[in-house]
Amino acid sequence: MTSRIEWTDEFKLGLPVIDAEHRELLEVCNQFLDAVNNGQAVAELARILEKMILLTRAHSVAEERMLDRNGDPGLVVHKA
Repeated sequence: MTSRIEWTDEFKLGLPVIDAEHRELLEVCNQFLDAVNNGQAVAELARILEKMILLTRAHSVAEERMLDRNGDPGLVVHKA
């Protein structure tokens, strides 16, 4: 049995919108772990993974826009 991942202040970046999105992504990861641990059907696992993929894509785009607006040199690495 794989245990849940608990949010801690160590994960905070200090940017409320980004931190909220990170928390949401972590919660979806935990939903997947719970589904695996509870023996959910493959269709349910696929549904959760699809949600995780969509959230991750949207989050990455939002982060890259923020980095670009701020002229952050980390944008190139983030895109890679």
